Amino acid sequence: MSSVLFARRSRRQKPPAPEEDIELQEPPAIPEDTGGGLSSVLLYAPMGLGGLAMMMMFLRPGSGIMSYIGGGLMVLSVVGMMFAQILRKAVEHKQKLHGHRRDYIRYLGQLRRRVRKGLRAQQHAARWTHPDPRSLWSIALGYRLWERRPSHDDFSEARIGLGAQRSALRLVTPDTKPIEDLEPLAAHALRRFLRAYSTLPNAPIAIYLRGFARIQLQDAPQDVPGEPETPEISDGSDSADAGLVTGSERPSTSDDDAADPLPPSALGRPARSPDAGGVSARVPEDGAEPDAPQTPGPDPVLGAVRALLAQVATAHAPGDVRIVVAASADRRHRWDWCKWLPHHLDPEVRDGAGELRMVADSLAGAEDLLGRVS
Repeated sequence: MSSVLFARRSRRQKPPAPEEDIELQEPPAIPEDTGGGLSSVLLYAPMGLGGLAMMMMFLRPGSGIMSYIGGGLMVLSVVGMMFAQILRKAVEHKQKLHGHRRDYIRYLGQLRRRVRKGLRAQQHAARWTHPDPRSLWSIALGYRLWERRPSHDDFSEARIGLGAQRSALRLVTPDTKPIEDLEPLAAHALRRFLRAYSTLPNAPIAIYLRGFARIQLQDAPQDVPGEPETPEISDGSDSADAGLVTGSERPSTSDDDAADPLPPSALGRPARSPDAGGVSARVPEDGAEPDAPQTPGPDPVLGAVRALLAQVATAHAPGDVRIVVAASADRRHRWDWCKWLPHHLDPEVRDGAGELRMVADSLAGAEDLLGRVS
């Protein structure tokens, strides 16, 4: 086994992520009713009484039918003016309410574009610092190999999964009036806005390895079938690990989304057998043997540990981090790939193949190896 010298370059600047406080405007209040109703009726009451008195003056015995028709039209016009005034006040109140609601929804729409842009930038920065373990090969072949030094704030950090993180854009809620005085749709839109953009979904979750003496991983329980999924809004990238912004702000109304999904057998997706003891199995295709033997799937815990070690070996230099494998003889073949990592080699002891690989049968032996090379 031979070694190749590698010159570590200075670390490049991380992508910027905006951090600021955004103060939200208060939802509009319901406009107060300043007129209409009984006040409008009392306003036109003197006019109605005057018209009635004039009608009685013209209606004398012997007058023609035109006099009765004119008097009736006069009374009808007064009553019509009363109802028109009441209706006009109600329409003005509704138009003012719709105008305030429209302005506030437009304000939230403009703010939504700004917040989404900031969340995409934060997502990009988070995934640049803690990339997908499947893309580590490209980092190992580029300038970012062993870029982290002990003086960096993310030294000895490794990504363990994806989850919701607090957004760097802090949405400051306003001091509002009592909820019963606010316009209902605008207040509901504000609550949905805060619920959708106060956190950054699908963000890398990192663990500080130096902060724990021991980290134990175990397989997670099976997902509950039928559990609703959170809708996702992509930023337009075609990459499978691109930044995603998840929003529960707008429900889906598409007929395709509302349709029942296809069964797993139609898609050929892997499914878990309820009595297989946690072993992954594949649903048989049409025409396949129903009693065919099931092949065990990959161990998720073993894959997670491999991803952690791969991240540590890619981001940290061998002089800063050492990797020692403690495994029994029947499991040691799972970690045979570590022999290609310079972090796994003993810098002082050599054998016929070169530097000795640091492998032990127990944790006590691994601690002895670490104490010798430290």
